[in-house]
This record gives sequence, C-alpha cells and structure tokens, in this order.
Amino acid sequence: MSESSTQTDAAQAAGTQADQGVPADASTFSPRTLRWLIGVVVASLVATVILPQLTGGDLEKTTWRANGFSRSAIGFRAFGEVMRKLDIPVIMSRNRSGTKSSAKQPLVVALPVNVDVAKLEPILRNATARGASIVFVLPKWRAAPSSAREGWVSRASRLALAQVDETLGLALATLTGDEPETGFGVGATSLVAVDAYPGAEAPSLDIEDAQTVSAGTLEPLLAQGDSVLIGQVPGADVYVITDPDLLNTMGIRRGDHAEVIYRFFRDTVHAESIIFDETVHGFHKAEGILAELTTPPLVVLTAHLVLLAVLALWATLARFGRPAPAPPRIPPGKEALLANTSRLLARSKDRSVLVERYLRATIRAGARARGISQSDPQRCRDALQAILDREHPGSPSLQELQAQVAILGAGRRDGQAALAIANHLHTIRQALVG
Repeated sequence: MSESSTQTDAAQAAGTQADQGVPADASTFSPRTLRWLIGVVVASLVATVILPQLTGGDLEKTTWRANGFSRSAIGFRAFGEVMRKLDIPVIMSRNRSGTKSSAKQPLVVALPVNVDVAKLEPILRNATARGASIVFVLPKWRAAPSSAREGWVSRASRLALAQVDETLGLALATLTGDEPETGFGVGATSLVAVDAYPGAEAPSLDIEDAQTVSAGTLEPLLAQGDSVLIGQVPGADVYVITDPDLLNTMGIRRGDHAEVIYRFFRDTVHAESIIFDETVHGFHKAEGILAELTTPPLVVLTAHLVLLAVLALWATLARFGRPAPAPPRIPPGKEALLANTSRLLARSKDRSVLVERYLRATIRAGARARGISQSDPQRCRDALQAILDREHPGSPSLQELQAQVAILGAGRRDGQAALAIANHLHTIRQALVG
C-alpha cells in the first residue's frame, strides 16, 4: 500500500459522506444518551400499560352504588350481562344518552334519590324526540361501602317511601315540563300471586316487601291487585319498574325475575338493544377521539406517543437544512502525511526500509536548511549532529538512530520501535528545519 493510495481512499470516503450531506463524524446521540432515551421510552410504554390499572380505571371494581357498572348487591352490572347473553346488548352510556336511543333502543334510567334535573331533562327530551321508549327504575336502597372488599356494600337499608315517591314525581315532571307532584302511592307489598303478562303464565317472584306504586298512577303490566311492579305512564311511551330488585345483582337471579325483565324488554318495549344512562350517576365520558386521548386513562398513551414523536424529530435534526460543505479531499497541513506515515509503519513488513528513507530525507532537509554540503554523507551527518548538540542538547544521536534502523524486523515490538524512531526523526527535523 502506498502513501498516495491511502490518502486517496480516505479522501474518497470523506467525499462520499460530504456528497450525502452528512459530516463524517455526525452523531445525534451519544451512546450514554441513547441508553437513557431507550430507558425512558421503555418506562413510558410500561406506564401506558400499567398506570390505567393502578389509577382505578376499572369502574366495576371501584363503584358500589346502584349503577350499571357496579357488581355490588344493589348494582345493575348483572342485568347487563344477563341481557347480553339473551341477545339484547346493554350499552352503559356516559354521554348523550338520549341521542343514542331510538325506537328499537329504549333508554333506561335508574333514578337516584334527588336526581339532577339539569342532567336528566336533555336526556329525556332527546330520547322523546327520537321516538324512544323510556324506562325509569325507582331507587330503593341506601347502602354503605364495604371496607373488606372494594366494590361491595357492607349493609343496605330501605329508603323512606316518601323519598321514592318524590323521586318519581320529579322524573315525571322533568319529562312533561309540569310542576313536580307527589302522592303516587309508593308502598311496600308482600307478594303472594302477581297478575300474569298478557298471554303468559304468572311468573314466580321472590321479593320480600316489594316496592310498588298504586294502579291509579300507572297502567299495570305486572301487578298484584292494585300494587304495580311494572307499569306504563298513561298516554306515553314511558314505563316504570318500581322495585329495582327485579333486575339488580341480588334480585335478578331470584325466581323468574330474569325472565320477567327479558320478556318486558323484548315483547313490550321491543328492544333490540338497551341504552343504560350513567350520566345521572355522575359518570361522564368525553366525546370524540381527541377528547378520549386527552383524558385518563388514554392520556398516558398520548403522552407516550408524543414522547416518541419528539425523539424521532430530535434524531432527524442532523439532516435538516443545507448539506454540510464537503471537506477537502486531502486535509491541509502535515497531519494527513503524518497519519499516513504512521499507518504505513504499522502495516509494513519491512519497516527498516521506510524508516531508513525517512532518516535520509531528514538529513537532506536539514543539510539544505543549514547550508551544509551533501557530497560526503558522513561529514554532512557529523555537521548536523554538531548543530543539534549545540542548539538542542540531549537530542537523539543520528548515528544511534541509524544503528537502530539497521536492526529493525517485522515483529510487533519492532513496529513500536519504528514508530519511536520516526518520532525522534520528526523532532530532529523540526529542530533543524523549523
């Protein structure tokens, strides 16, 4: 390998990188920074998967009240699961429940005590405008959460009948726009034998002191005498299930309750699916994909994606703008020459020849610089040595260096010795030539 070919190869490599617009030593991230970034990305991904679980995103595990997400005794989660198995899907709605309903998708509202009329009114108005049936489920129980198991209740007691009566009046008044009324005859009835659905056998019900409404208020669909369990508001496509134990978790498995509820929604309401409103229970879900991505738990995923986008942008910054100017094919100064000489000495098998040439070149350059005749090599070398001893005491002896060059071989240690001799010659050349 020659000096010129080595320089040409290096120049071609540098030129190729410059043509691509990337400096030869371009690097966006150091290895240490890259390791940190990989760690951050992995941690972000793990947080995306785990954090929603740790922050209570599973509503059925955290709520114990009488709502569609609750698996507690007074909750309605079991109702949704039973109806789905019977091919009537139940959709737990946390926004715009009224606009989701239709003639084949009745709206079910499990009324809480002191229902928020401001939330209820637009839901009922939109459902009515879309021709949807509305089913009210009256409240019955006051409960306390269990300290031993999350999502369960420790005890439950019945609400005052006057409270239930007032809640029904408020719901009907919200629907009609009239002033709220009371006196609907809400009471507790010991069931013996209920009247059958038209064309069906009387179902078996298992409710102790069932909560009922008097027949004068509702047209009976399921009743015992004048005590109505399921009834219809006269002249309206509005129904009332007076006792939630017909469809809550602790009640739907009893007697023929599941069959009664299924036949009611299939045959009376003609439901293909059910919209179960949860906004009256305080649950709200943002609308639209953008709103979903900016609210828990998906906001964690959004943050992860934004982080990845920032890192990707950061990694491409080195390629923005104009291409970097091409470096000269042969770097200026003597550094390239010295580097090539060093590589040649390291790779050559006969280092003595190269170092000897460098020695002779150094003597010639020194003689020219000092005006010494080169006709007699010995006298020329002695004259240069005298100058070195006078101006730079302690400089290596040219005669000693020449003797060391003569014994160089091809071994690894000889390569190190050759580099040491070349360094000495470079020092001598600098001293003589400047």
